[in-house]
Amino acid sequence: METRSILLVVCALAIVAMGFRRTRDPERLLVFRLGRVHRLAGPGITWLIPVLDQSWRVNLDRAVPDWRSMADDELISRLIEYGKQPASPAP
Repeated sequence: METRSILLVVCALAIVAMGFRRTRDPERLLVFRLGRVHRLAGPGITWLIPVLDQSWRVNLDRAVPDWRSMADDELISRLIEYGKQPASPAP
């Protein structure tokens, strides 16, 4: 019985630990919950719900150069547009 309890605790801790993400200053996470935009997270340590949340890591200096002067709603819409662009071919 103790082995089961220990195994359950270890599995629960592993699932919780899988949800942590770390971003640096010009990076942000665009978090999607069940396929819809949920929030813009970062910089710093962020926790995502492992099964429900997915994220895009975006370098804002590269994706949206004037991001410092934008509101979050406008920034999210610009990031979604940036994500829809086809990837440029490698030289």
